[in-house]
Amino acid sequence: MDPSLSTSGGSSESLPSYPVDFDLAGDLKLEQKDFSSRQGPFFSIYIVLGAGLVVLGAVFSFGVDGGTPLLGGILIACGAAFAIGNYYVVRYTAGNRVVGLRLTDQTVEFQKVGRVPIVVEWGDPSLKVDLAQFLSNAEKHLPRGDARLDHPQWVDVFRPPSRFVKLETTLPPAAFDTILREAQRRNLTVQEFRVAFYWHSAPRSPGWLAYDKEGSVGPKHELNGRVVQIRGSAWKGVPED
Repeated sequence: MDPSLSTSGGSSESLPSYPVDFDLAGDLKLEQKDFSSRQGPFFSIYIVLGAGLVVLGAVFSFGVDGGTPLLGGILIACGAAFAIGNYYVVRYTAGNRVVGLRLTDQTVEFQKVGRVPIVVEWGDPSLKVDLAQFLSNAEKHLPRGDARLDHPQWVDVFRPPSRFVKLETTLPPAAFDTILREAQRRNLTVQEFRVAFYWHSAPRSPGWLAYDKEGSVGPKHELNGRVVQIRGSAWKGVPED
């Protein structure tokens, strides 16, 4: 870890009192606007395409244009799975938005509207959380409307043992710093890296934000941010990607 990037240095002092609450309603509005303007249209198109396959399969089931019941059934099944799958992705994304953050002496709680909160226990050996932050030139690497242009610091909560992100949300600076300070105070494994964020766009997809760690920065990329990996005891000695 680059010492120049360390913030609190692992203070042994606890917060003045628990719980400590942060209102993330503003972040939620930014993220909803981001999804509606950039990713929502893609998923809508996929749902319509799936429905189109269902209709085409139904037509083929009656032998129209050389179709057969078998081919029609396959198209119906594939189209329905495609449309329903994308519909639930939209539902999950919309329902997984965070409106509040609460830190207690034992947990970090991400509160969601009308849903069970996601709770991370400080003492969980499998704890896996990443804090990330743009330090410069976010506008060069993020698409217009991205919530991270307004709040260039965010958190990823993983669902071990998989590599999938369970939750991602932007954070106000005070919430970002408090999570980091509390992790250091508890002597969790905290590793901080300089990184080069860049926008990775696959053909016909919304794309996503990726990064290279310092020492393996790709051509035309620049060091413009940091990532802080917070890990529980089960991750000691486990190499990160």
